Amino acid sequence: MTTSLQVRDVPDDVSRVLKARAARAGKSLSEYVLGELVEMARRPTLADVLDELESRPVTRLNVSAADLIRAGRDERDRRIAEALDRADRPAGAPTANGDDVL
Repeated sequence: MTTSLQVRDVPDDVSRVLKARAARAGKSLSEYVLGELVEMARRPTLADVLDELESRPVTRLNVSAADLIRAGRDERDRRIAEALDRADRPAGAPTANGDDVL
């Protein structure tokens, strides 16, 4: 089942933008606006997202946010250093920790 919808008093500049977008998309204005409305209806509103978040139980961590960020940055730095080490090392040469790379 479908419903007709009429929008009144659309500002001229808004109408021009929508018509131009519809033309670029190869659609009629009605087809274009309907597609936009469908997409808008599918996305949750900010209020919906906040309600969902508030309904979830609170999670307590045994580590501070600063410690988590530091650990993540340390891991990132370690991976970058390893990648740079591999890039600078001739093929078949041992790694910094003594392991051979095939």
